[in-house]
Amino acid sequence: MSYSSLKYSLEYSYYYIPEFLDRMRKNRNCPEKPSTRQGINISKLLINSYLKKGFLQFQDFIEASVITSKIECQKIAEETALDILLKNEIKDTPEKQVVENDLLTIISKINDNLTYVTPHGQGLENEYTPYYETETVVVPNENMPSIGVGPGEDEVLKILLSGVKEGNKELQKISLDYLMKILLKIGNEFERKIDWSKTSVIRPYQPEEDPELIDEEKSLENIMDLSRRIDEIRYNDFLMKKKRKNDRIICYVMDISNTMFYELDGLNSLNYSILCLIPLIWAFRREKFSVILYESNTHIIKDLQDNPSIENITDEILSMLNSSTKDVEKKFMGNQGSMTWGGTVPNSSIEYAYDMLTEFSNKSEKFFFMYSDFVLTEPGKSSNDFIENNNYLQKMIQEDIKVIGCVSPLAYKPIFRPYTLDILGKLEEIGVKFAETSKPSEFLNDIQYIIEKTRF
Repeated sequence: MSYSSLKYSLEYSYYYIPEFLDRMRKNRNCPEKPSTRQGINISKLLINSYLKKGFLQFQDFIEASVITSKIECQKIAEETALDILLKNEIKDTPEKQVVENDLLTIISKINDNLTYVTPHGQGLENEYTPYYETETVVVPNENMPSIGVGPGEDEVLKILLSGVKEGNKELQKISLDYLMKILLKIGNEFERKIDWSKTSVIRPYQPEEDPELIDEEKSLENIMDLSRRIDEIRYNDFLMKKKRKNDRIICYVMDISNTMFYELDGLNSLNYSILCLIPLIWAFRREKFSVILYESNTHIIKDLQDNPSIENITDEILSMLNSSTKDVEKKFMGNQGSMTWGGTVPNSSIEYAYDMLTEFSNKSEKFFFMYSDFVLTEPGKSSNDFIENNNYLQKMIQEDIKVIGCVSPLAYKPIFRPYTLDILGKLEEIGVKFAETSKPSEFLNDIQYIIEKTRF
């Protein structure tokens, strides 16, 4: 599904304009609340676009919303418009011939709908009563879902990705910005959910320790359980909640070989990997980590000792979403090129990751994430050849490093299955855990399960 394939009748503006204004007025970050006049201006722009083409397109709604908004509100307007258009499963409305009288009627109806100002717009948030119980926004298409019904964030990401792949540079930028916003949001939610960087330990208070660290609630419960009188309370009856931070060291290795660019239904394995890699990097951004890309060569994006901006790292990875294998080769090799570019040779990258992970104390919790389609063997070679040549994976597992294979869904498709099923089975036998990258939310659930099951 692509943006250019979406066509809307003019009647869709009945739904869109009131919804856009309502959301903008409710947005507390919007310094200038939109007026009824803005709704009228949006309708005029949409009508003008409709008369030129006979239908409206995705970009028409974005442009009309941004152009009519105050400069300081345009970024919010852009995001709001995208949210409305993407999170509603809009079916193509039947095209209809509109005559002059119909246009006047549409403008009139839009005007009527825009006279309502939400409680947020009036500054009456705390006195809000359900508005839609008594009145409803007019949505002429009976197949249009109710407000808030959408395909979910995983589907929104795929739709945005189609926008990134389209030729319109402005649309690409809008899509990339919004896509990154959703990925970081998913990462933040995962970070809060797993909260795996800290573990709580309750222990008795010792004299001369900082009394600020006493857990008052637990201490009171303990004293009551012991039935202590005030004159019987001792130092060690008070309990301290000590937060112990476990050092974690993480290596992310991502395959960028030629097979990762093979597309199925508009998406390739690299796309899936990136959409699942960025939220994970963001969620664990406070940990010590490295990012390595490989094909026949090894490309280090971040070493364990480097401290570049996390935003720069995620931006660099995201920039490859719309890249071909030639684009990526030029990015890393410049105009020199390489006779060996594009092959699948993870050996040196895995060895490099092993060396980095084993440099640090065994007290650290260590993870190795390998993003790939797992087409790792050449025709005529068995999976045992790969295992024997890459015994560093076995060494990692033997040294209690958690090895997690992040598998592209294309690995299970008929075109790659002859090369992948055997290798995936062999890796599982040596202790590699797997999570599929088809949907970022489900991928992160799998990662959480693996981490909690294998943690110390």
